[in-house]
Formats: sequence, structure tokens, C-alpha cells
Amino acid sequence: MFLRQALRWLQNKVTSKAQQLLLTILAAGPIPKHVAFVMDGNRRYARSRQKKVVEGHTEGFVALRRVEICLRLDIKCVSAFAFSIENFKRCEEEVDALMGLAEEKLVELCEHGDLLDQYGVRLNVVGRTELLPESVQEAVRKAERMTQHNNRAIFNLCMPYTSRDEITTAIQNCDYGRRYR
Repeated sequence: MFLRQALRWLQNKVTSKAQQLLLTILAAGPIPKHVAFVMDGNRRYARSRQKKVVEGHTEGFVALRRVEICLRLDIKCVSAFAFSIENFKRCEEEVDALMGLAEEKLVELCEHGDLLDQYGVRLNVVGRTELLPESVQEAVRKAERMTQHNNRAIFNLCMPYTSRDEITTAIQNCDYGRRYR
């Protein structure tokens, strides 16, 4: 048992040092101001490993924690496209699982928000949040309120969104009537 723990500690130490070296190398070059992640392929990932689809989505959210690397590189804006409006067309079980996972992770963020505070990150949930279940909307509001004072970086969590809907909404919100009066 002790040997296994010692090996795990050594592996973590080596991994940590390798990550730090990689970050140092990356930081030497030009750093982008904005990085975006598209959380796609979780179902394919799960199926290719004979796992349940929900497990693929869960592992996708775990992978999203790697956003910390962007924060350590002092990238000012990170966006994650997490849930498309089109995803509401999936089976009810999968949508319910995704909404439960989103709520769980937002609540977890509120309980352990020290990482966002440490890097001064403000969370914005971008998209048609009124389409989300009320419990998820409440978790969104709480997480955004909790980080509203942070001003060194921004994390945009896009859900539910589609580019087509964003364009349509932007056009509808424009006041074209003033031009023609």
C-alpha cells in the first residue's frame, strides 16, 4: 500500500513539474487574449469506450477544468461552448442528465469558487438561459453574482446557444425604425 502511494505521489510530482515546464515554454511566446473551447464529441467518446453517454458528458465537464491552464497563462477571456439549443432535441433522459450535470457543476463552483477568485475570473453564462430549467437558472444567477466582483479575466460559459439564434436575436434587438422615421 505504501509503495503504491509513493509511486502515485512521484507520478503527480513529475506530472506537475512537466506541466510547469510546458507552461513556462508557452508563456514565452505570444499569448492570445481569448481562447474558446467547443465541448463536442462527448457521446462519441463514451460510445467508443463502451460507456454510458452521460459518463462521456461528465468526463467532458471534468476536462473543462483544464481551463485553469489558460488562467495560469494570463489569458483574459476563455469561452466554453457547452450546450447548444439544438441539444434540447436529444432524448429526454440525456437532456435531463445534462441539465443535472450543469446544475451540479455550477453549485460546486459556488461552494468552491476559490479558483475563480484566485485568478480574478468573472463567470458569464451566455445564451438563452430562459430555456434552462428553473433550478439551473438559479444556479447560474448565484454563480454569476458570486463572481461579479472579479475583473482580471472572464469565463464565458455558453449554454444554451446557437450562432443562428445569436444572429437572429441581435437583429431583433436592433432599432432599425429610427433610420426610417
